[in-house]
Amino acid sequence: MRLLGFFARTLEDADVRKMLAVQGDAMLGLGDDRSKLDTLPRDLRGMAIVVAVQDHGKPAFEAVERQLRGQPDAELRWDLLFALGSTRDPRLAERARQLLLEPDFLRKGEISWVLDMQATIPAGRKALRQWIDLNFDALKTKLAPVDARLVKAYAAGMCSRGDIDELQRKFGLRVKTMEGGALTLQQLSESIRLCEAKLAVRRGQVPALAAP
Repeated sequence: MRLLGFFARTLEDADVRKMLAVQGDAMLGLGDDRSKLDTLPRDLRGMAIVVAVQDHGKPAFEAVERQLRGQPDAELRWDLLFALGSTRDPRLAERARQLLLEPDFLRKGEISWVLDMQATIPAGRKALRQWIDLNFDALKTKLAPVDARLVKAYAAGMCSRGDIDELQRKFGLRVKTMEGGALTLQQLSESIRLCEAKLAVRRGQVPALAAP
């Protein structure tokens, strides 16, 4: 299964992804309107649904949304949410974020799964950060007491001193009302410093040591 994931996600092998997308479509009921989410092992099921959403776009995304609205099984919901957050289409990514604020659409704790997945997609991070900033208060209320994960999602991919300054501007005051928020901000800032230093070494530069 790991080898299949390597070919699908890392190498993005066209044949492997085509096979997985077809299986994902079938599980989501595309074509015959009969969902078959329980027909594959969980590891393969989740991967197939993700690839279907990424490669087949809106029809697969909307099928995932429909499945989530009536799905009671926690493991199946996890796979569907993982796929919802994995879309590479900016318009669908925005739709996924809108769903996070829809009353009663998601269970307690599920919002962070989608945010965490979107944070792994470099091309979508700017839009994600803007959305988190704009909807911070509503998201904080929904995520508490794990609302510090908002800071982690915002910081994904940051690797410069300027990024640290941005985090401090955006969250320096906000973290004071988050459980573990100040520590999270401190740890993220240190991780970003280390990232910048490693990048400088790879470029043959001598990194400047900055005080925390």
